[in-house]
Amino acid sequence: MKENKIKVISIFRPGLVVVSGQKYVVPGWQSVSMETQLSDIDWELPEYITRTKNNVTKIQSSSSKNIYTVTQRGDSWSCTCPAGKFRGACKHINQVKESN
Repeated sequence: MKENKIKVISIFRPGLVVVSGQKYVVPGWQSVSMETQLSDIDWELPEYITRTKNNVTKIQSSSSKNIYTVTQRGDSWSCTCPAGKFRGACKHINQVKESN
């Protein structure tokens, strides 16, 4: 077992893929040695930035430095990310729901 694990912070569970003879950890497409196993990866979910008593959660994007606001009003959920604005549902809303 390797001493130094590969740290991946993402809402998505990491995986290993081989493309053109090179192995990568995804998400993020980090190049790793061909001997790398899933057990060599230290997976963490992104941390919430702020959670208030008003059912508002601020969460950092998994792919950028953007911070989005997830709001629950009764049974209705909204998020300020592009997918949340366009579709009304997104991975940020799902993540907050799963964490409750």
